[in-house]
Amino acid sequence: MQITQENRDRVGIVLGTAFGATDVTLQFAGTLLTEGPAFVNPILVPNTVMNAPAGHTSIELGFRGVNTTVTHFAVSAEIAIAYAVAEIRRGTADFVLTGGVDILSKFYYEALTKFHSLSPQNEGPEACRPFDEDRNGTIAGEGCGIICLESWESAMARGRKPYCEIKGTGMGSSPTTPTGWPENTDGIKRTISRALKNAGSTTTGIQAVWAAANGSKVLDAVEAEAYAEIFADSEKKPLITSLKGAIGESISGGGIRACALALSMEKNMLPPVVGLVNPLRPLAFVAGEKKEIAINNAALAGISFGGTYAYLIFGNCQNVEAKN
Repeated sequence: MQITQENRDRVGIVLGTAFGATDVTLQFAGTLLTEGPAFVNPILVPNTVMNAPAGHTSIELGFRGVNTTVTHFAVSAEIAIAYAVAEIRRGTADFVLTGGVDILSKFYYEALTKFHSLSPQNEGPEACRPFDEDRNGTIAGEGCGIICLESWESAMARGRKPYCEIKGTGMGSSPTTPTGWPENTDGIKRTISRALKNAGSTTTGIQAVWAAANGSKVLDAVEAEAYAEIFADSEKKPLITSLKGAIGESISGGGIRACALALSMEKNMLPPVVGLVNPLRPLAFVAGEKKEIAINNAALAGISFGGTYAYLIFGNCQNVEAKN
């Protein structure tokens, strides 16, 4: 999109980040504590805040629309995307860059190590094996995933063919410890139900689920149990995959997974769960090899330690003539 004086007020950015620029924060704090305030590089200060990526991007590209940063642990990106969807639906923006970004700094890696969340938690090789009986922890990842959300009218006016649409969003929570994963299925079922209702769909219309499973003993077990309950009455069970076996847990990786899901719907293909050999439940997991399938509707799962959920319903819009 060409940013002009006429459209820049309706172009914005909504990003999710769990920890922000922890490498810059570490550098800032290191100098402050060892040498004193007088020796801190002042240019580091504005880069330690969470909204630095969104701020720098809007300055560089000339956006004057919505500019927001969401910080909510492992669902930061998913909630940011839901926020961006709401802005477009309200008619306050035509085009929004959204997604998530986090980096793998020494501080972040050491924190995960101290919490004993990284693989191998027990005996066995280091690996991320979502939904596998022998899973033994997560692998730390990093990266940035950004999608371009646009109203249907704006996309058609520019002659652009959408990859897919985000039909519905749902958010929820359930009590747990600040660093613990939810241990029952209630929150997951509640949240996906809200997303489906918002999308005007039902569980029977879902062909694929991009799970949040990351090799954690608790998360993977609860998520698998939830899908077994949610889709129990569906005649054709949705295929289930998780990208985190390939990219690890980057906390704000929902942006990367949203990009991958959009491409997956365009290509009619689901990637396999890397590392899945012995499924912990008899669900329709995509294991071993990719699965070619036409996807009309798919659910992107966001589940965070601390008990927060966000689900996004993606829909195929290749044959749709008009959308709001």
